[in-house]
Amino acid sequence: DLVDEELLELAIDDVRGAVAGTFLADAPMIPTSIHDGRGLDALRAALDALPVAPRPQGGPFRLPVDRVFVQRGFGAIVTGTALSGEVNEGDELRVLPEGETEGVKVRVRGVQVHGHKVSRSQAGQRTALNLSGVSQEQLGRGAVVIGAGVAPASILDSTIRWLPEAEPLEEGARLRLLLATAEVMAVVEPYGAPIEGGEEGLAQLRLAEPVVALPGDRFILRRESPMITLGGGVVLDPWAPRARRRDHPEAIAALTRLQAGDTAVFLERAGPSGLPLNEATRRLGHAPEHRLGERAFAPGWLQAHHEALLTHLEEHHQSFPLSRGPGRRARRRWPAPKAPRPPD
Repeated sequence: DLVDEELLELAIDDVRGAVAGTFLADAPMIPTSIHDGRGLDALRAALDALPVAPRPQGGPFRLPVDRVFVQRGFGAIVTGTALSGEVNEGDELRVLPEGETEGVKVRVRGVQVHGHKVSRSQAGQRTALNLSGVSQEQLGRGAVVIGAGVAPASILDSTIRWLPEAEPLEEGARLRLLLATAEVMAVVEPYGAPIEGGEEGLAQLRLAEPVVALPGDRFILRRESPMITLGGGVVLDPWAPRARRRDHPEAIAALTRLQAGDTAVFLERAGPSGLPLNEATRRLGHAPEHRLGERAFAPGWLQAHHEALLTHLEEHHQSFPLSRGPGRRARRRWPAPKAPRPPD
């Protein structure tokens, strides 16, 4: 409304240049005016024509907090957009990463969606929750209201897309990470060579403060100061072990498989301890096939446990031929099995 036709054309050219090479490169641009209604019908039609992206209804309820306030007679209220799962009035949830690793336990006293009181909210909906069991001081932008089973993470293995005009991303770069509503400092270590402008690469992010992240979460990376956007990426493994330089080839192979959808990597990276069955199911997206007691293991580690057990039993009976078998104390002293050969 404040520009003439000539300036409008210049503004459109500027925007086209800014989004060149991105998913918005061919998006329609619709000038509008609130004074005479010009373009509003075309804008509504364009919005109606957009495909509705499915939201993950399964998994734990997850609501990154973007606003907190206290309403007299109700207590603490948080707002945000639900990323997954669903929440019902009366549910018991947690607030992370505030408090200990287990978070602060809260109960949902009330639910609103777009300003209307409802009994349930689900992924994709703009949601307000009235929480009991927590004070306003324990809440804040960047916290996450979540169901059971998710712990905050301080190391993220990710794929990063670097903007063309950015300087190469080198080892030890200190950057500002924006993930959901959280904003923390991170030290970035690319796997392999530095990531050049306009390229994509794999990297590990080590965070100054823990965040709540799951595979597939998107993030933005900005310079510490001034806060210029340099790139972004997708979380591949929020349970990643800290990588040393000698581990880079193995990590690259594992993350490449994760990018291709091979979630068995999560069990392999869990090592000889494996994962509890419910946690393994959550990470894999399905019930694990290879189990030992109440834990799940990668096939290689399960075979390694089996071979180690037979070896230790054979050694015990050779040393104590009259023994009926090793006691619990002796079994605890047995060393862990050797790492299995990684898959080709």
